[in-house]
Amino acid sequence: MKKCRVCKHDFLPNPILVYKNMPGMAQNFPDKNSLKSDKGIDMDIYQCSGCGLVQLNNDPVPYYKEVIRASGVSDEMKDFRVKQFKNFVEKYS
Repeated sequence: MKKCRVCKHDFLPNPILVYKNMPGMAQNFPDKNSLKSDKGIDMDIYQCSGCGLVQLNNDPVPYYKEVIRASGVSDEMKDFRVKQFKNFVEKYS
């Protein structure tokens, strides 16, 4: 991934942080039997050149739709947050 998830601008050319050999997911850590075959991933953290959002450039974990997360909100809250975000962008460019 080379573009911002929010505004679609390119990331700045170099990552602002790099974490090497990190666990690939927060669930299903390897057990004693599978530890030898487990392989870590590198996590490159970039900043967007357009809106400044800091984000990973990795693909989401395969189970991301099954987990509870802050983005699971009502339609009313989603509409409120979209309006709030648009106002923020207009005010601060």
